[in-house]
Amino acid sequence: MFTDSGGVQHYGSLYTDADYISKVHSLYATIGFIPVNRLSLTLTGTLAQSQASYETIEMPEPEEALEHLDYTFDEMHTYSDLEYFSYQINAGLAYAFYNGLEWTLDISYYDLDDKEGYVYGDESGSIFIVRSGVQIGF
Repeated sequence: MFTDSGGVQHYGSLYTDADYISKVHSLYATIGFIPVNRLSLTLTGTLAQSQASYETIEMPEPEEALEHLDYTFDEMHTYSDLEYFSYQINAGLAYAFYNGLEWTLDISYYDLDDKEGYVYGDESGSIFIVRSGVQIGF
């Protein structure tokens, strides 16, 4: 593997080099608000869309090919294709009882839509998480 001056990674074999191209678009936003003394609220959102793939790889036919074996590599470049969209939404609050002691509550929702199953198959799914705790500062 080597990287050219443009930052594109190249992978090679005995027969050919192939470019692996990744495209990622992400958006992140957060807002914080203190409605009353000692209480703080936060809201955070993240969107990500990713695609990655090899260029088409041209493989020659072996000179001593066995007739009962299939030496076509037409779809080989698609084995590592990736395409997914994910988003995450978090909401949290923190209430300060007095200096150094704070109660927190966080709610998170994550969703992943895997449009191109890779090695492990379809990774799509979502999860909802609620966390609460007490923080003690020194």
